Order: sequence, then C-alpha cells, then structure tokens
Amino acid sequence: MANPEKELKDLLHEETQQGYFTAAYVESGFLDRAEARLQYFTSNAGTVFDLASLTKALVTGPLVHQALQAAHGKLRAPLAEWAPQDIHLPPAFLQLTTEEVLGHVSGLPAWWNFWMHHLGHKEPSTRAEALARMEEVLGRIPLGTEKKDLYSDVGYILLGYLLEKKAQKSLKPWLAETLSEPLGYAPDLKLKTEAYIPTGYCRIRERQLRGEVHDENCAALGGISGHAGLFGTGEAVSQYLKTLARDALGIQYFEANEKTRRETTREGLLGLRRGNGLSAGVFANGNGMGHPGFTGTAFWLEWSSKKYVIFLTNRVISGRVSPRITELRRKVFHLLDASLG
Repeated sequence: MANPEKELKDLLHEETQQGYFTAAYVESGFLDRAEARLQYFTSNAGTVFDLASLTKALVTGPLVHQALQAAHGKLRAPLAEWAPQDIHLPPAFLQLTTEEVLGHVSGLPAWWNFWMHHLGHKEPSTRAEALARMEEVLGRIPLGTEKKDLYSDVGYILLGYLLEKKAQKSLKPWLAETLSEPLGYAPDLKLKTEAYIPTGYCRIRERQLRGEVHDENCAALGGISGHAGLFGTGEAVSQYLKTLARDALGIQYFEANEKTRRETTREGLLGLRRGNGLSAGVFANGNGMGHPGFTGTAFWLEWSSKKYVIFLTNRVISGRVSPRITELRRKVFHLLDASLG
C-alpha cells in the first residue's frame, strides 16, 4: 500500500467533516517498542475519550486474573473460590466458573436494566450505595441453563461487584495502584471539562454528556462498574497496553487470553475478544485479540508479534445505533495493519 497514513488522514477528515464523529485517534506500533509506528488525531492532543467496554479488557479482566492468582484459584473453578463471603447473591451465580463469566459463556443475559427509577432521579452518593444497588438488581436476574457464547455486560458487572467487595475498595483508585496511571474514571483524571470529548445528549439525564459515562447502567451505578466507566486519551491507552505487556500480571493475562484464542473457537476469551470479526479480521490475518467499545473505541493486538492498533472516536455523537461503524473500523484497521509492514 503506497501511503496508509495519508489514506487514514483523508478518511478520518472526511468522516469528521460529515459529522459522524467530532474527534478520532489512531495509532499502530509494537508493544515492545516505545515509539509508535503511526499516530494521528483529528482533535487536540490530550482529548479524553469515553472508552466504554474497553473497561472490560483493560481493568476488569486483569484484576480478575490477579484476584484468582492471589487466591491460588483456577479459571475452571466456581467464582466462590475467590469471591468474598459477605455477599447476598443467588447461589447459582457463585457456582459459575471464572472462565465462563470472563468468556461470556455463563448463561447470564446480555443486558439488564440497572438504571430504571434511579438514573436522573437518585444516583448513588457512596460506593456502598452503588454496590447495594448492584446486589439488589443482580439478585433478580435469571440465569439461563444454556452456556452459549453470548456477550454479557451483566457478567462483567458481576465481576466488578465481586472485585470491589473482595478488596473492600472501589475500582477507582485500584486501577492506578495495581496497574498503571494513564487511564481513570471521570472526573478523577483531574482535567478540565473541555478535555473530554462529548458523546451526545442523554434523554434520561436530560443533558449533553461530557466527562460523564455514556452507558446508562454504569452511570446509575456511580460511574464505575466492571463493564464500563473508563476514560483516557489515545496516548494513555497505548502507554497502558505497553506497561501491561511488560508487567508480570499483564504477561500472564495476555498469555492466558492467547492460549484460549488458540485452543477454542469462541469469541469471548478471558477478558479480551477474538479479533477475527468483520471489522477486526483484517488485522493480523484475524489472529489478533482485543476489544471494541460502544462509543466508537477499539484496540487489537497480536501477542506473538507484539503489534497493536488503536482506533478511538465519539461516533455516538451522531446517533446511538450506526451500522456504519463496522465498515469504517474495517477500513481503519486495514490501513493501520498496512502501516506496520
């Protein structure tokens, strides 16, 4: 390909001009090299994105693996092996294995309403209140008997709840203490509101969202949960991935996901997702793993070669549902992959 960087810039400029998003960030490189191969943003440097479900891959997944290690637990053993004792959940939930919940094959539904009668009216003022709300709603969710491959926000809300109860502290400071500091939960990045890229108008909260999590369930749970809530710049995501790739916990996490990618056919791995779909399969010949986010974010990496690609936008600014994102991601990841040679 003659000039993938120019093609990328032209493509992102066109989408910005058409109003599909107001900011975008792209990067490609290698996890074991400090400098990126290609890096470009359409807005100011330091623009902060709502990373949405990248939270699952970058925070919840690694922390669950850490909790499992600390308890000398096994992935195929029940959650009860490392879960705290002072919780009130249906016993069947704690008999699910860590592998099943991380891999989205637990029987838990894809989604459940945690915000009804709460969001926009009485949001939790303390983490204890937020955790009590999680526990109350989780206790009403039916558990299916079929262990099919079904992407589940509920499963990661459950994992985030167990992590917080186990550690007796919020995920908020735990991220910086345990892993790396460039990412965080808004507004604790301590940046001006202008640094956050808006994600659109929320009809439930009746305001434009800027520096507030787009996901309604996460917002109703205090802006922090196991499935969403993370914010960061493109540079921060890159720095974080590189830090994780040379950390003992991160190496164990990536290798466990890679082992599952090689030995199974399911989409959900052990915190990451298989990168062979319509939008990601053009990267690393479909041998990558990573995660997309609803707001228009995604990253993919190939563990064997250490190459990675990042594409962040606020595409929800132009509408909640947009099939266009799949084809756009495909084009972008194809060009980013080409930039790596």
